[in-house]
Amino acid sequence: MSKLPVGTRDWLAGPGLTRLWVAVRKRLESNGVQATGSLRLSSVSTQERNDLSLLLGKPVTGVAVTVRLDALDTRLRSSAAGLGIRDVLEELGPPLTDRRAVRAGIAARREHVCRRSPRRWTPLRSPDRTGPGSGTTCCAVPAYREE
Repeated sequence: MSKLPVGTRDWLAGPGLTRLWVAVRKRLESNGVQATGSLRLSSVSTQERNDLSLLLGKPVTGVAVTVRLDALDTRLRSSAAGLGIRDVLEELGPPLTDRRAVRAGIAARREHVCRRSPRRWTPLRSPDRTGPGSGTTCCAVPAYREE
């Protein structure tokens, strides 16, 4: 059952806000699901300008708009939606994925495997030791040994 009133949900899911929600979802999933930072929508249509003006509570007149996520979160909480940005996105689409946490989990598992692997593994390093993999990263390439 939706936490959003039907009319509010229908309006928020309308075509004038679709690009906003796609961009907000992408930003939140990449920054730890925190309503921080801002995003910019360019080539905004007339319908998008009208709907964004209503949602943000300020006139959007140009062909591009910058949206601060903390301000959008506050605005949504004080609106008919009555929910924060995270809850609204999950009401309009699938659950959010904290991609930063997923990447950290993968790195931790990789590091765990590397620490437990036999010494015959050599760390990945770039030839000049300055590029990706130049530090003491995961051991991923087996050293060649004749047996």
